[in-house]
Amino acid sequence: MTVKVHPMPSMPLLGDPPPWNEAAPPPPPEQVGRSVLGNAVNLSFEDDTFDFVVSITTLHNLYNYELNSAVKEIERVGKGTNKHIAIESYRNEREKANLLYWQLTCRSFYTPKEWEWVFEQCGYTGDYSYIVFE
Repeated sequence: MTVKVHPMPSMPLLGDPPPWNEAAPPPPPEQVGRSVLGNAVNLSFEDDTFDFVVSITTLHNLYNYELNSAVKEIERVGKGTNKHIAIESYRNEREKANLLYWQLTCRSFYTPKEWEWVFEQCGYTGDYSYIVFE
């Protein structure tokens, strides 16, 4: 089985530094190593708190009835379009079977087109990429 990451057209390709990274200063010392325990469907941050928000292979752990809230929270706490979601997906039945063999906690998994629909319904404005198991 091969795992491949597929960037969407608006996502910068490897080797092309994304604009949010060009002039990003290092975090202040008081924020280095700081972590916060939270809930993806109800984040405890103000609107537009973060310059960049990233979710890497986390949304599949949520039930489908939690997805809208989680994606809306990512959109809410991030400034502008500086957001990226990496998700597991499948494009055919073989990749779907491989995903099901791989997953331990996968509750939500969709085709790329279905993920696009979820993002559109939530008003998500950031980039995303998907991972498939060939």
